[in-house]
Amino acid sequence: MVSPTSGGQGSNMMSPREAETSMVEQADIIKSIWNRHVRQVYQADIGKVNELPIKIILDFLVKERVAHDRDKAKNVVMQTLGENLMNDGMISFDEFNKLFCKGMFKQALIKVAKTF
Repeated sequence: MVSPTSGGQGSNMMSPREAETSMVEQADIIKSIWNRHVRQVYQADIGKVNELPIKIILDFLVKERVAHDRDKAKNVVMQTLGENLMNDGMISFDEFNKLFCKGMFKQALIKVAKTF
């Protein structure tokens, strides 16, 4: 008998390994989220905008349930990027990307650890 995750003949289910999102795919998702917000805020050419108001990102973190409310979202940003960012009021793409890198690397390390 062929198990649903073995990928045998007649199986249309993906194994957990096949269903996982790669780091490259995750980076593409982060970039597309950034680009969507740039278009919404500035209605400008994406390549010409490197910063967004931090309040846009805080609202995004709340909307996507990364944080319960705007204050908790501020804490997430400050813990990851530092308090100076909150005083500036703007966030660059590199800083936005850093918000997600720790989780991406943690996930990658867990995958590596499972293979040993």
